[in-house]
Amino acid sequence: MTDMKASGCDILVIDDEIYYLQLLNQLLSKEGYVVRTVESPRLAIDSALAQIPSLILLDVRMPDIDGFEVCRRLKREKRTRDVPIIFICALQDTQGRIRAFEAGGVDFISKPLQMPEVMARVRTHLTLRNMQLHLNELVAERTTELTVSNKLLAAETREMSRQCSLNYAILNSLDSHLAAIDQDGEIIAVNNSWNEFGTANNALSVEKIAIGVNYLDAILSETSDEVLRAIEGIRSVLDGRLARFDMEYPCLSLSEKKWFSIAVMPMRTEEGGAVVTHTDITERKKMEEVLAKSEAHYRALIDNSLVGAFNINLSGEFLYVNAAMAQMFDFDSTELMLEEGSLSRWMDLQQREKMLAELQQHNNVSTLEANLITHSGRHIDVLLSAKLLENVISGIVMDITATKLVKKKHCKSVSNGSTPLLSWRPSVLPTFRQRGKFCVSTRSTATSLAIRSRTP
Repeated sequence: MTDMKASGCDILVIDDEIYYLQLLNQLLSKEGYVVRTVESPRLAIDSALAQIPSLILLDVRMPDIDGFEVCRRLKREKRTRDVPIIFICALQDTQGRIRAFEAGGVDFISKPLQMPEVMARVRTHLTLRNMQLHLNELVAERTTELTVSNKLLAAETREMSRQCSLNYAILNSLDSHLAAIDQDGEIIAVNNSWNEFGTANNALSVEKIAIGVNYLDAILSETSDEVLRAIEGIRSVLDGRLARFDMEYPCLSLSEKKWFSIAVMPMRTEEGGAVVTHTDITERKKMEEVLAKSEAHYRALIDNSLVGAFNINLSGEFLYVNAAMAQMFDFDSTELMLEEGSLSRWMDLQQREKMLAELQQHNNVSTLEANLITHSGRHIDVLLSAKLLENVISGIVMDITATKLVKKKHCKSVSNGSTPLLSWRPSVLPTFRQRGKFCVSTRSTATSLAIRSRTP
């Protein structure tokens, strides 16, 4: 049976004796091998270089160039140096065999040839050659994989190095004072701003909060309520009882009272630990104080205004009303008006929907005239201006009921032809600009409305 491994194997036979060339050609071809036979050593070298064989059977004793020299020349060539060469010889002496191996041969076959021995040695060295080629392929494939992996690893290493450098640059550019502590509270890393924290706090120093120092012990030197609370918060984060701890606290520097905020978050590492950040919020606190005073002044102005003021959400729930607003709608207190809401104040809810539509479209309404109902059931006419901001309507309301009544009476008297009052020129007052129109009021009307007129 033909050897399955013989398919595709190319064997080059080099011998100056035609008998052996024919014998080996017949034997090897029968086994399924592709056989090339060459008599001339020089032609054999050219043939081997032109088409690399899987195996070479080489006779030692040949004219012009012996087998040892042919073997040496093939081994010097990069393309044929790994091709196994089996010598065919009648050498029985040890020295001759040594020369064969020194020239680069892998085995030898003695003449006269024994066919079973020839086939056994051919199969063995072809198998070894195939294994070598397969191993070379595996090595090349693995080398390629390793090369790719090394390139990827080098790229990842460069990226990690770049990210680390970037992270350090970011941390060192922060104004916040940042430190990393281990599970026991020892400082293991800090950013550039950390040392400034030691100089900004009279109770600490740069040496007290340096790397290698236990941070909890350092701040415990000052046993204020804020410090004790901070230590408890840090320990809670380290123990896993808290996911984050935040606190604001005052401290004394060399020049002024300062405010800091402390934020403590766990480090996501196997060793544990936490990141502690102190941020100077002194300027923010000063601004908050200024804003608080401004808000207090503004609130006092609104609370004591003679004009009604309110904040209301889109569903009609009052969020704020001032005293003038509550008084306008006959409530004894602002709290009572807040409880009741605004929907019951509208005589015509379609007017409210119209106002809301205009607010949704333009974010504000100006001098909208509406008829509303007070808590006691009175109907009042109001002039309303409002602005919509983040689903909250803020506005002011003026009661124009008396103004409209005077206007109505005066217009009625004019329409009846009763205009002698207009002859009292010194008493004529322009009043009540409504929707771009002016009505006329007399001194008596102005007096009833507590309006002081000026005689031209």
